Amino acid sequence: MISVTESHNRSNVNRSVDESFKGFAEAWDGLGKDKPKLRLGLSTCFDCPWEGRVPEDSVIRAVERVIAIAPDVEIGICDTTGRAAPDHVGSLLGRIMPRYASDRVTFTLAPVTV
Repeated sequence: MISVTESHNRSNVNRSVDESFKGFAEAWDGLGKDKPKLRLGLSTCFDCPWEGRVPEDSVIRAVERVIAIAPDVEIGICDTTGRAAPDHVGSLLGRIMPRYASDRVTFTLAPVTV
């Protein structure tokens, strides 16, 4: 799990988003050639308790970072606070799915993560 917003990621794991992605890349690369199918959750895709509504472009950049590290992945788009508006969910998924979903990259919508 990596948060899209800096404030939430710092609160949860006491590291920046960049530090979390770096750690994820190092851990993933360390598995060698026979990697399992991965599900990585992105927290605060819609709302952050500290930063408010999360810009869709921030989520898209996080999705791109995940795919760059692990091109065979299921990405959880998480409504961490339970405050995602239906139009925001539809808009974000409408941008992500056609662009990134494939046989190698799948998505799941997680209503609320803790």
